[in-house]
Amino acid sequence: LQISTERLVASTLDKKGSVIGFKEEERKIICKIEPEGQIHLGLMEASRTLGKLRSKKPYLEPDTPLGKVEEIKWSTPKVLLDETQNLQRLGLLKAGLEHVAKGQKKVPIIVKFLDYLLSLGFELNFVMMDREFYNAELVDEIKGMKGNVLIPSKAYKRIKQIIEEYLQGTGNRVRKYTFSSAPGPKFQFFRNVYLILGAKKGHTLLSVKREFQKIPNAVFIAI
Repeated sequence: LQISTERLVASTLDKKGSVIGFKEEERKIICKIEPEGQIHLGLMEASRTLGKLRSKKPYLEPDTPLGKVEEIKWSTPKVLLDETQNLQRLGLLKAGLEHVAKGQKKVPIIVKFLDYLLSLGFELNFVMMDREFYNAELVDEIKGMKGNVLIPSKAYKRIKQIIEEYLQGTGNRVRKYTFSSAPGPKFQFFRNVYLILGAKKGHTLLSVKREFQKIPNAVFIAI
């Protein structure tokens, strides 16, 4: 149960559906969500419906041009309707939170979310993820959507070898290699990717390389 001065969400644990409600100065709206429905989508639709029924005009209409983010950064604050068009003009988007069970594959959930963004008219340029999602199948799916992926690499054997070759002066800081998933019963995914080496904050890659080469018989160990 979640309740505030403007919103009510009541969900049952026995999967018999949920009830959501919104209220404002003029009206109240209560909706039932069927067991197979999704609460976050119902909340969006209920909020949008209540906004359409409201007789008071908003400070800004949904189709009011807001200009570029740089142009309005220091302008007078404005009250915006919670609508995708306005959020998109500002470079903002509200995203839902989905619980993932231990052992459940995350790739289908991420792909479904990206498909939803594309259906709204967004362009997929760069997808930035943390090391947890270093996954050949996911990279393959995003590349299939004509997107690019920026992600920290895990210290696999081939990655360690590339780093050591750079430190020893036999390799470059940008290397192309084949990223693949573990052999599976049905599919194995392959993608050619670029590994870009970088130093930690406060250091330069060249200085790290020079210090490494000063040490006799130095061996690189990934931690």
